[in-house]
Amino acid sequence: MGLAGVILEIKISKTSDGLALSQSHYVETIVRKFKVYDSPPAKTPIDLNLHLEKNNGEPECQIEYSRIIGSLMYIMNCTRPDIAYAVNKLSRFTSNPSKVIGRG
Repeated sequence: MGLAGVILEIKISKTSDGLALSQSHYVETIVRKFKVYDSPPAKTPIDLNLHLEKNNGEPECQIEYSRIIGSLMYIMNCTRPDIAYAVNKLSRFTSNPSKVIGRG
């Protein structure tokens, strides 16, 4: 029995130093699923001075936004703890996302 290649969307590769975990294929799946091909790359870590405002209007695509946040949380918990602050900041708007936060 050999080494598993992918478990729970986490690619496992053997290196000279041990094992490497990657979710790049999962990130590509999320990009396709939510059709965010044209979004510019985001800086990580996020700017600590970035101020996001509460949406005072109608929620914009609340279910889709929640799914995106959930996908980001899965990536964050498995292989990308460096995006935790940004995901936390964005997750505060799950109940009433705005178009600006949802799609930029």
